[in-house]
Amino acid sequence: MMTPAQKRPSVEQQFGRDTAGARPHFGAEAQAAAQSLAIDPQITALSQLLRIEAEARQTQTEAALSHLIANETRSLVRARQAFVFRRTSKKTYRVGTISSLAQVDQNAPMVQWLGRLLRGLGNAEDCSRVLEFALPAYADPSDSITTSYPFRFFLWVPLWSRVQTGEDGVLLAREIPWLEADKRIAVRLAETCGHALLLHRSRPRRQKIRLPVRATTLAMAIAACSAGFVPVPMTALAPLEVSARDPHIVTMPTEGIVQQVLVEPNTTVVPGQRLVQLADTVARNKLELSEREVLVAAARLEKASSLSFSDPRGRHDLGIAGAELALKQAERDYAKSLLDRTVLIARKAGVAVYTDRKDLEGKPLAAGEKVMMIVDPGAVELTINLAVADSVVLEPGTRVKAFVDSDPMRPLEATVAHVDYQARISESGVAAYHLVAVFKAGDQPSPQLGVRGTAQLYGPVAPLAVFILRRPLSAIRQWIGL
Repeated sequence: MMTPAQKRPSVEQQFGRDTAGARPHFGAEAQAAAQSLAIDPQITALSQLLRIEAEARQTQTEAALSHLIANETRSLVRARQAFVFRRTSKKTYRVGTISSLAQVDQNAPMVQWLGRLLRGLGNAEDCSRVLEFALPAYADPSDSITTSYPFRFFLWVPLWSRVQTGEDGVLLAREIPWLEADKRIAVRLAETCGHALLLHRSRPRRQKIRLPVRATTLAMAIAACSAGFVPVPMTALAPLEVSARDPHIVTMPTEGIVQQVLVEPNTTVVPGQRLVQLADTVARNKLELSEREVLVAAARLEKASSLSFSDPRGRHDLGIAGAELALKQAERDYAKSLLDRTVLIARKAGVAVYTDRKDLEGKPLAAGEKVMMIVDPGAVELTINLAVADSVVLEPGTRVKAFVDSDPMRPLEATVAHVDYQARISESGVAAYHLVAVFKAGDQPSPQLGVRGTAQLYGPVAPLAVFILRRPLSAIRQWIGL
């Protein structure tokens, strides 16, 4: 009895050997049949369908599957455009993906027209089955897009499965009517993609622990009330400027014009050094005139002294001449002092601080007007403008943490030494209190004079609720006038 292997014809018996007798080869009829199968368009379409189905099952996200449906379905069924719709209500659909487009603008006229088209289709037909129609069916005939759209024949294919039907769908458009073979391929592909879409939407999600609404609300209210009683320091932020402590203010001794500034800005000066030269022409002339008037008065006194021995009238004029001489001498001394004041000198050692000599030279200044300052670079303090709304931390001895702009990563410790009793308008146009803070003794470096920054003031300890609600309560109080 022969075995199945013995009954089966060998390869040589089916296809014969080649002329060289080395390897078996296919016969001419078999090769012709293989070539006819390779060029058969149905076999090509079938291979594309299988490939698309495999790619649909391998997609990682729903968006990737939607783009696969829009672009691959169009090429497989010979459509010119493909639109993937997502159902948002019972008879309303929203365009999710358009073939050859990465994103969809829902405000585009074409997209809005497609939404109206699907709305009309859903009102008239059952969108859970395959529908074929041609424009202007289900569209507004007077719409410009309806009349100008080049692809008049549409095919609606729902993405369905045995569990869920009519949820999404694909709208295919082209310029020629649809063939039955194209419909069958589209339905097959829609069934496969519908199953893949259902798989994406049925992935397990993280389970969230849901507490009863009332219990959660009550717990949050208790936690918020408890947090409101947590003690925190009352803090406030305010702009600061590093200023000099106990500077020597060089002012105008009398009204005059600055002729020349004799020192450069930010240079070191010593006591007695000449700083500013004022215009001295008037003072010098007055001194010279006063000296001549003193000589005249002295001559009159001498004449009156000579006549006083022989003439009684001379003795009477002697007292008047002496008084006139004393007056002229006083006027001369005053003119000399004015001339001496035309040169401003330094009264202490330090650094001369002013803006620019061009701003001073040739400028008329009144008596007592500030010209410059002589400051000690190591003796600095903080000038802080604290807004009225933050006056809750307004106390001498308050701790201050200064963040200067030149070195904001290293805060400096200071203490409030003086607080103005009355608020005034600051440079920023805000009513604020003027505070002066001094640095704590230690090894912290002194900041440069004139540097600005931000000061954080630490006030008394208060509940967190007061710290959070102080500004709203202050605004309400000012609004109602209490």
